Amino acid sequence: MKGAVATGRPPLGGHFREALPDEACRGIIEVAESPDQPVRITIEIDGYAFGANWTADAETLRVRNSPTPEMLLSVEEALARNPVKMALSCPDGDSQRLADRLRQKLGDTVSVVPSIYGHPLLNVTSPQATKPAALARILGPAGIPLQDVIAFGDDLPDVDMLRQCGTPVAMANAVAEVKAVCRYRTASNDEDGVAIVLERLLAAMKRGVGR
Repeated sequence: MKGAVATGRPPLGGHFREALPDEACRGIIEVAESPDQPVRITIEIDGYAFGANWTADAETLRVRNSPTPEMLLSVEEALARNPVKMALSCPDGDSQRLADRLRQKLGDTVSVVPSIYGHPLLNVTSPQATKPAALARILGPAGIPLQDVIAFGDDLPDVDMLRQCGTPVAMANAVAEVKAVCRYRTASNDEDGVAIVLERLLAAMKRGVGR
């Protein structure tokens, strides 16, 4: 979720969420609901509950890895829960014009990062919600630097994380901008690309221990 919510799994620990500023939320909605450019709004609360100004059947929600119908809230209900991210999708495909309008109205009170893999959209979060920052906060107590991290990515929101981690790996289905910043590549998401790298890494570690 672009670093807006992070949880450390054992042996790491910690959990945090970086909510969008309240005033920024209203500003985003105002821009997105402009009559001259209809926008589909999806508001993410914590990765489990979502608000939206659109409707879809349950099958579509599952295919898109979105919430089930009972987890889908109205825009007003979602805003009341301190959302961490808004994903904005333009039916006309003109995301750049929308991004310019958001930056003009809200300045540096929000971060606007496009996602171009699959269905293009804009990810709008707090400026403090970044994947490198989230990783650093989770790894910091364990004394693990980003240089010791293997990171996998496929879309534009992953680029900053991949640049700052020591071993950046691009999925085969990654966009060109991701592949350009990665030293390594693996198979696609559908072909278990992450598992392939981890299995090879574990095998190499076992060979080293056996020497």
